[in-house]
Amino acid sequence: MTKTFAAFLCLILFIQTFAQNQSQIFGNEKPYEQADLFPEFPGGESAFRKTFHQNLAFNKENQTKDYFTSLYFTIEKDGTYTDIQAKGDDEAFNKMAVKALKSLKTRWKSAENDGQKVRYRVAWHISLYQTPRGTDRRTSIFGSKKSDKKAVHGPQFSGGEEAFRKTILETLDNKAVSYPFTLRFYVERNGKMSEITSLGNDAERNKMIEDAVSALNLRFIPAENNGYTIRAKMTYDFK
Repeated sequence: MTKTFAAFLCLILFIQTFAQNQSQIFGNEKPYEQADLFPEFPGGESAFRKTFHQNLAFNKENQTKDYFTSLYFTIEKDGTYTDIQAKGDDEAFNKMAVKALKSLKTRWKSAENDGQKVRYRVAWHISLYQTPRGTDRRTSIFGSKKSDKKAVHGPQFSGGEEAFRKTILETLDNKAVSYPFTLRFYVERNGKMSEITSLGNDAERNKMIEDAVSALNLRFIPAENNGYTIRAKMTYDFK
């Protein structure tokens, strides 16, 4: 009985120690999107981009269209990657981006808040254009620490403004189409729409429009300011 109890006690102590170590590594249940000190890749962000693109199995010579994807991942307290996701229109390119990131073995220096290591959630928007653009649209993968700053580059919807308007109008029924309203919302750093508000004279129709637009789960390429992704407020009039 004594040996059994001693073995059981050792097992409990082992589990507690393991749990403590896991807590030290993975810590917060939800990762931060802001931090006092951002994660740091050896050699800097440019080195991370270069290493990532070297691992991206993409043949640009055969490129026939523009590719866009949003790559999401968490940098843990020990500098490793977890919860890697890619969201874009081309599933093959999404998988290619996830595979490229998973192939990176170099660890980051973790983010910090109040002097403590924290998990950090990254939203990185990747664009591969078929033809070169006149301006460098590269953004920092860490985004802006302040929201609602004036954007140098406003949010962009795939296909442009007319495609966005068409998508909204096709979603609404005929009564809503003939109903004049103003649609206001924020485009977040991850490209999602938030705080969607319909302004018009009919509260019931406004609510219907807000619910219908929210259900679409549309994404934009987020706004930029000085190389950082930022929140941006958008307004569209439907008359």
